[in-house]
Amino acid sequence: MRVAMAYEREQGWQPEEPFIPPPELVAEIEEKMLRQWIDESIPALDGLTPREAVKTPKGRKQVLELIEYSVQMQKRMAQMPGMFAPDYRKVKKMLGLE
Repeated sequence: MRVAMAYEREQGWQPEEPFIPPPELVAEIEEKMLRQWIDESIPALDGLTPREAVKTPKGRKQVLELIEYSVQMQKRMAQMPGMFAPDYRKVKKMLGLE
């Protein structure tokens, strides 16, 4: 790897700037992903979708725990421009949990 990087420098090659999508596009994709997630079968919810699971007290608790786990994992990851960072409050609103 170092040899390749040294060669690239010798040749005057400069890395291109990474593509950072506009915030509006990121928000639109995140919204679609969240809407899709609430209707996906989730093994941690015994195969139910979050939309189905929230219909029972046990399921509501499981969904809230899953959302909290996702929020905590998201906080641990380094945020970079253009990186997906879904707003899980939207999921709670979509599922009637707020």
